[in-house]
Amino acid sequence: MAMQYGFFDAVESNGSYDRVYGAAFFTHFINAYFCPAVPDGCFTVTKNSGLTLNVGSGHGIVGGVYFYDDSASTLSVTPATGTRNDLVVARLNAAARTVTLEVKQNTSSAADNEVALAIITVNGSTVTQVTQVSYSQILRGAVGSGDSVSSGNSSSSGSSSSGSGTSASSSSSGTTTGMLTSKVSSTASSPTVYYSARHTTTRSGSNVTVALTFAGWLGSSGSKLGTGVKLTVYARINGGAWKSVVLKKTSDSWSGTTQHTASLNLSAATTAKTAAVEFYVTRSGSTYSGSAGTLGSASAPKSYSVTLP
Repeated sequence: MAMQYGFFDAVESNGSYDRVYGAAFFTHFINAYFCPAVPDGCFTVTKNSGLTLNVGSGHGIVGGVYFYDDSASTLSVTPATGTRNDLVVARLNAAARTVTLEVKQNTSSAADNEVALAIITVNGSTVTQVTQVSYSQILRGAVGSGDSVSSGNSSSSGSSSSGSGTSASSSSSGTTTGMLTSKVSSTASSPTVYYSARHTTTRSGSNVTVALTFAGWLGSSGSKLGTGVKLTVYARINGGAWKSVVLKKTSDSWSGTTQHTASLNLSAATTAKTAAVEFYVTRSGSTYSGSAGTLGSASAPKSYSVTLP
């Protein structure tokens, strides 16, 4: 792709203009310089009564898109069986060209088209606690490295499609967080399994550790992947040795869209500013048939570039 630049006034000649800028160009510009974030004091989430939340006015950025609401709003929360943690997010729907406020059940992770606002605790029919997410960085590279967030005793992360943050020195120390992918479907279906992968990357001198958290869930509320099936995630960094973690044990039975997670750490010695992280998923078990849930292979894994601190 040739060099791109802007913005400049278009020059008309014989009824045609020599340059046209679309929304995608402007979004790319925002995403390059600003992390997905909501400034402190914006979209403050507070308990109302029972299963309702008040969300204040504010502005923010998600997926390179700016959003703003000058009035407060109210959100409804689904009752919990026992105690459950939910995440309040601002969600970008690029196809519909909207940003909406939503409550995600039973998770503290924002996808790469979302920015976290608050973590809430639901006990039965009552919201018992609200912890506002605080972003320590909005301008990429302005404070330390990465789009890290803090929320007191609870935590969540802003998200990025390829990690985030910049580094002034390739041998410095620091941390970056982000999404490798928020949703990628299995190679084989019946049922379809979706996967996400989030990283937290730390550096100490030339030693880099990438902590990966994988999530897996089924494509619809009526889907089921029963016992006897094991799903194993294999991952590596910079073409090194594959490491593995079991995401679904043969004794587990998955149903619906509930997310299931597993984590592993990758290590490398590098002074580079980026690293290649690859992963794939295999299916095995003593009483299984078919190949639903598989994703890629050792020879054709999913590959992502992670920006290192």
